[in-house]
Amino acid sequence: MNKRNKIILSMFTVMILAAAIYVMFILPESSSITLLEYQSSDIQKKVRFNTRKYSAFDFKGWMNNNEIIGLKENEIKTGYHLNLKTLSLYAFNIYNERETFIKTGSEIKKFFSLSPDKKRIFCEVKNESKIQKGILCLTDGQFLPFDTELGDSTLIEKWITEDTLFFYVQNTGNWYILNTKGDVLNKGSIDDFDRSLTLRQEVAGVNLKKVGNSFEGEIFMTEYTRWNGLNSEPIWRGNPYNFQIERSILKSLDIKNKKEKWIFEKDFFYKYYVRDRVCEAIFEDGCRSEMGELDMNGNIKRKWLSTNNRILEYSISPDKKKILYIVRNFNKDTSEWGPSVQEKGGMSTILVMDLEKGWFSEVASAFGIENILWSPCGKKAAFSFEDNEKASITDTVNTPSYSKSACVIEFLQLD
Repeated sequence: MNKRNKIILSMFTVMILAAAIYVMFILPESSSITLLEYQSSDIQKKVRFNTRKYSAFDFKGWMNNNEIIGLKENEIKTGYHLNLKTLSLYAFNIYNERETFIKTGSEIKKFFSLSPDKKRIFCEVKNESKIQKGILCLTDGQFLPFDTELGDSTLIEKWITEDTLFFYVQNTGNWYILNTKGDVLNKGSIDDFDRSLTLRQEVAGVNLKKVGNSFEGEIFMTEYTRWNGLNSEPIWRGNPYNFQIERSILKSLDIKNKKEKWIFEKDFFYKYYVRDRVCEAIFEDGCRSEMGELDMNGNIKRKWLSTNNRILEYSISPDKKKILYIVRNFNKDTSEWGPSVQEKGGMSTILVMDLEKGWFSEVASAFGIENILWSPCGKKAAFSFEDNEKASITDTVNTPSYSKSACVIEFLQLD
């Protein structure tokens, strides 16, 4: 073999080794997450990012810019063709890959929300044979269970401050403001609607200030109801979305005077957030799903985007200049995402959009995307998804259960 052939062979060997190292150690574990290819256009933009998958980990929030918190799944082999799963609380450092087990003293069944100071969580635990809702302190593992009504009911919660929560009990209409010691600071009741028509309720926003040991201000609530006599009808014949007609009502609850105020009512509006008395919403206009800002009379002030695909959820960056949003394509006769983007076979897709410059870019696609959140610095994001590869047999024989896994996105360039 002459010198020239030896050099070519050496270069080829180095290339093969480099490719192997990339696949084994650098390429993100993303077999259940589809990283999308981009096509340049006037509106679409290619955004550079890295991604990392955390298997059997249900992401719930950011502890800081480098750590995420959530429930890690542990599978127990019983030997009787029945695998049981337990959930443990963990924090992951996304840079050094270190995982930290957070000792709780009780088995956590559900993780509802993380306090603003990242020191407590509202959760559901199993103590011996009893399931209880309450506040878990992350620093010492102490659990404060709620009383009978709050502990046994379906609750809507919202953290007001680092040590205060608002709770609404759906089946009774009662509401409470509690501190993390269990003390009731305010309470009242909402009881002027027909619950037989109510589909769901949500807290849309909080505008409160602390006065002494109590609070004054407003809690914004959204109530979604069926139209009378149309409980099982689709919106219109041939409609690809195939869900019931909904009417949404935005209300404010005066905490001090314990009075409820009807703000406005809309049809085909599916998600509200109220920040600084500006209402953000996801809504329908004909066959299109749209997102934008409304004034407190319900008038649309600004549309952020319009798409042929239903917008499921979104998250605004800390600087309020960009949004991450999730879409799901129910319309098989079109291939549009924003403008034209190829349909991804029923998966939900995450996109990022610059609200000032108007460009958007696809980021990732997966099944069952939930809880998409920006990091505090606005340079990363994370979400949970249904991981098909982690399907296991749980609870009963031959019943598949799809585990949740997490994905962290680190944006390298967003401008």
